[in-house]
This record gives sequence, C-alpha cells and structure tokens, in this order.
Amino acid sequence: MDITEMEGIDHHHGIIPRYEALSYAWGTVYHQDPIYIEEQPTFVTVRLYEALQHLRLTAQERVMWIDAVCIDQSSLEERSYQVGMMSDIFSRAFNTTVWLGKGSDECAFAMKVLERMGGDSDLHLDPALTPHVEIEAETFLSTRVVAGLQRFFCDPWWSRVWTLQEYVLSRHTTFQCGPFLLDGQVLRNACYVWYRHTSLYLCCRHFIHNHADWQNLHLYQGRLADVVFVRAFFNTLRLPQIIGRFLTRLVTDPRDKIYGMLGLARGSYEKAVVADYSKSTEEVFESVTIQMIQHTGSLEVLSSQPSSSHSLLYLPSWVPDWTVPYDNDLRHGAFKDWVFYLHLYNACKDAIATLTVLRPGCILLNGITVDEIKMCADFESHLDNLKLITSMYDSATKTGDVNSCVSNFWSTMRGSIKRTPGDNGDSHVRQPTDQDCNPALFAKLVAWMDKPIEEMLQDGSADADIASFMHVLACVSTGRRFAITKGGRLAWCPGPCQKGDTVAVLAGGTVPFILRKAGNSHYRLLGDAYVHGIMDGEAVEEIFTVGRGWEHITLV
Repeated sequence: MDITEMEGIDHHHGIIPRYEALSYAWGTVYHQDPIYIEEQPTFVTVRLYEALQHLRLTAQERVMWIDAVCIDQSSLEERSYQVGMMSDIFSRAFNTTVWLGKGSDECAFAMKVLERMGGDSDLHLDPALTPHVEIEAETFLSTRVVAGLQRFFCDPWWSRVWTLQEYVLSRHTTFQCGPFLLDGQVLRNACYVWYRHTSLYLCCRHFIHNHADWQNLHLYQGRLADVVFVRAFFNTLRLPQIIGRFLTRLVTDPRDKIYGMLGLARGSYEKAVVADYSKSTEEVFESVTIQMIQHTGSLEVLSSQPSSSHSLLYLPSWVPDWTVPYDNDLRHGAFKDWVFYLHLYNACKDAIATLTVLRPGCILLNGITVDEIKMCADFESHLDNLKLITSMYDSATKTGDVNSCVSNFWSTMRGSIKRTPGDNGDSHVRQPTDQDCNPALFAKLVAWMDKPIEEMLQDGSADADIASFMHVLACVSTGRRFAITKGGRLAWCPGPCQKGDTVAVLAGGTVPFILRKAGNSHYRLLGDAYVHGIMDGEAVEEIFTVGRGWEHITLV
C-alpha cells in the first residue's frame, strides 16, 4: 500500500489521521463574517475565507491542517513550539493544496498552458519552431498567455516566506486558483521545459529576450525555478544558502525571515536554531548568527546578506540584517548565486570557526590579517568593469604580457569560476588561472563593447559565451568594488570599503573578509570578498610556514 494511503503512527502522539495541509498567503484584511469552530465564531482573513468556500467538498468530509485555525496566534509560547513542528506537519500530509486566490479566466488559461508544457518536454516556446506550445490557437507569449502568467505568478503566495517550506516539505502539491487545479509535478515539469529551451539548448532564448515583457517573464520563471530547485535539492543545501536565496520574500513578523525557514534546515544546521518569539528582532538575529556559527563551525552565515546593504536595525557589524530590501531582482539574483559559490572556495584551509561571546554585540574569532586595501575603483557598473577588462587586454597585448597580466584580471573578473548549463541546471566549477586566459573571448568582448547599448543588451542575451561571462561577472561583482591591495592582489571588495581597510582570513570562512579598525584592537565587519591569490588557503599556508598561528580577532 502507498504510504500516502496509510495512517501514520507517532510514538509520542499516537495515530495520525490522514489529512491535507493548506498553503496560502494570509493577507491583512479580515472577512466580515466569521467561520465556526466547534460552534464558536472565529474571524479569519478574506483569503482564507474564500479558500474554505472553494475547498469544501459537498459529498464527503475533508480533513485539513490550516495554521490560522490550528495554532493559537495570540500565544508566543505556542507559536514558538509550532515552528519546530512545521516540518512534520507538511511532510506527513498526503497532499498540500497551494491556494492562489479566487481565480479568473486568465489564471485558468495560464494553468492550461503550463499543463501543456509540463506534459511534453519537446515543445518549443518559440512558435516559429516545431513542435511548439499552443492552446486554443494561442501560442506561448500571446497577449492572453502573458496576462495569465502574470495572474498566476503574481499571487502573494510566491512572495511570502512561510509558503516556501510548506511547498518544499510537502509530499504532493496541488495548485488551486478558484475551481481550477494544476498538479504540482506537472508544474515542475513545465519549469524544466522553460529552462531546457531557454538556457540549456538556447533554441528559444532569442524569442523570449525579444519579447516586450521579457523582464517580467524572467521574474516569473525565476520564482518558479527557485522553489523547484530547493524542493529538489534542499536535503543537500545549507540553511544560509536558502535564506540568502529568498531574502526578498515577505513576512509580517521580521523574526520569521529566519523562523519561517527552520523546517528546511538539514545537516549541521538542523536543530541549530530554536525559535523564541519572546526575543526582539535584533536579539533574534544576533542569537541566530551565534548559534549557527557555534553549531556548525562555519562562517557562512556572515555571507547571507549582501555586503553593500545598509542595515535598518541596530545590530553589530557581524550580524546580518535579513530585513534589508533589494532595489531590484537582478541584483538579488546575482547575490543569491554568489551565496551558492561559497563552497567552491577554501580560504581558511578547512579550519573550524571557534566563537567566543565577550559581551552582547562583541565576539572573538580566530583569524589572520593578510593585506590592506590600497585602491578602490569608484564604480560598480558591470559595463565599466568590462571596459577595464578590455583596456587591460589591449594594453597587455601590445606589450606581449597577455598571460601574466590579463589572466589574473580575467580570473578576478569572473571569480575564477566557470559556468556550464546542464540537464539538471547550471553547474559551476573553479577555473585554474593558468587555464583561464581566453584571447578569443576577449576579442569577442572588445567587439561587443563597441556596439550601441541596445545591440549590446540584445546580443549579450543571445550569445552563450557573453551571457555566461556576464552572469559570473555579475555574481562576483554585484554590490562590490574592484580593488587592489598593498600586496598587489586584485579583489572584489564590499561597496563601503576604502583605502586602509584590512583583508583578513577567518577560521571557518571559505572566502576572505574585509574589516575596518574600530579602536582598541577591535574591528567592524564590512563583508566578504573575492581576493585573487588567497581563495584556496594560500595565506593560511604562508603563516604556518613562517611559524605564525591564528590570531584573536574581535568583531563589534
């Protein structure tokens, strides 16, 4: 018998009845009419009220777990306890219904299109190719299809924190818009078709990027791809990676930026953080940072916030402010990919972080000061960075010093990373410096830079080589400034960095960090960095070779 058809047995709670779970965005407006629970009137939000009207079965009983009904929201103690139960609740439900609102003709049509895509991976999105997606004589990206996709992917469900783990942890999902249903597996197949034809084989990439709404379409695809990716791989993902990937999702309570993700914690991060709603937001963020470092021995959490962001809370420099908003989705896309690059580096040479709390807001870590910032570029534009690359290439070519000069610049510009699309998504690997000099691609970039901006944007999306390079450049440089250290190292440093700031390697950190002196041998953390030449433990090897050891570094 299929496990979803069986009642479960919990040794602590006895027999678990067969039930479904509901995943939805609460909304802020309450319905004027109450629902009745054990004959007692209870007021719920309009979105839940409407969902209950559509979910009720006329011929049989339907057992559902719904947070607003099953949790006493007025009790901080119960809310804290239930956060730890979320993983069990959604993973044990035989189905989770994702409620996307009352629905409309546009939404219903989009669901038909997505169902068609999810049923045949060979279907092209470009109607000029055969076979292609077509429903009721409408091809992909017709006015009707675009309107439907907007209605489907702009529902608040796609932008809330709590809905992520509800979807990821569920055995089976059904998306519902009014009376219209779409199987969750079919939707995941549609996501693969979208990726396969626009990123893997590129056959439909030009068609998508020539559409007037291509930026919105990219946003919709990204929202779907993010949740599908995490659902497929969350058992191997680390909690800071997931938090960084979904920083733009919204919550009513800022503490839920973390607590709403705890059900997805696996490996060394599982049980590292315990929800406590009796603490303030600042207290929660500080204690979460400490708990993650002490529990895992990793400083990865210090990279879970963009280095150029400005905190809106009163926090120590080393505590991420997970409430910081993003000014656009492209910047966030670049940052979340950088978070996934962190495991490719090993600046600390596998050393484990040891954190000591000296007092509130002040911690002691092991580390070494390696270098000092000598010069920072005064721009953050990717196009300005490309101009720097091409000018250095031209200069080095004239002097015959291509390998020693351009290769270092080339590796720094792309963080010594190579990106390759594959059947299971893009893969990223380290590219050794001695294999990274590519005169042919340099020449292509030089020619591309001479074109008008409109042609640059169009060709940059259509040309796989340029698109791949620009993707990695954006990930490494977004929110950072190009810099050179006193030791002649090339680097991407946090936006606020300036001449005189310290380059440090901290035990537990796979990448270097930029620190600023704060008096009395204390430092403020500006953010993480790419510093060419010390990304694989070279600085750690050097200090041990000369008989030095780890220093004590105090962060405030």
